[in-house]
Amino acid sequence: MTDRPPDAAVRIGEAADACPTGHGVVAVRAHGRCVHLVATADARGVIADKLLGDAPIGDEAQVWSAGSSFEADLLSLDLSLVHAPEQHAQAVGRLCIWWLVADRGSPGSGWRVTDLLDGVPGGTVVGPFLDRASAGRWSAMLDDRFELCRYPNELKKAPRGTPCAYRDMGLCPGACAGSEPMASYLERLDCALALRAGGLVELRGTLSADMQAAAAEDRFETAATLRDAAEALPEPDAPASLAVGDLAEFSFLAAAPGRGRARVVVLAIGLGGWRRLTELDARSFDADSA
Repeated sequence: MTDRPPDAAVRIGEAADACPTGHGVVAVRAHGRCVHLVATADARGVIADKLLGDAPIGDEAQVWSAGSSFEADLLSLDLSLVHAPEQHAQAVGRLCIWWLVADRGSPGSGWRVTDLLDGVPGGTVVGPFLDRASAGRWSAMLDDRFELCRYPNELKKAPRGTPCAYRDMGLCPGACAGSEPMASYLERLDCALALRAGGLVELRGTLSADMQAAAAEDRFETAATLRDAAEALPEPDAPASLAVGDLAEFSFLAAAPGRGRARVVVLAIGLGGWRRLTELDARSFDADSA
């Protein structure tokens, strides 16, 4: 979308009547340099204030029309990458979310936390998480529950790696040292990557059942450990848990108001990009045949 030309342009001293009204993005330029870029619900009003008022800040304004504030915000983020890179970096920084990456083809690389600003990496990407610490807590929970390797450098040496204390404590089968086939390790990694909110419910139920069985057999230390593990799990119905999924699943069609009465814009959004697919007249739809 960044190569979309402006829908209108006005130079200082010209009337703004030819500019679109309503939602859009306005870029005010001074001597060819963008000095102000904003998403707005009143494009003509921004031009009147910033270019045609008593204290103009530039000599030209460009306008990109949008049908809604939602589309204008998406368009502004795209256009700022080209016209106002510093503003783009600040906006992306404020909106930044984090993801976990694991590559089953290179299990010795361990978990990586990324903000995707440098592109989508290879491997499976799960999230989103609101901050790096939350992503770290999720990966630590997966390590604990699925007995994954905490020292991936040793896993790279499998089956000649040096086992750590987790194997000695029975908390890791020790794939690094050849104590289990790598295929078994990868099966658990796949299960960890596939964990969603519903899986947390099942996991908590399994831990609770094991805790009760241990307590019934007077293995109270084991029961306490299982209780603590169940309590440490994220709440399955918390918004943060419900949001977690594979990045490849985050593709959506969004319907937003179009430019004009009863107009609807269909937007495709996914993998860090978006595209305006079409604009329709809502009055042309037959609800009975939809």
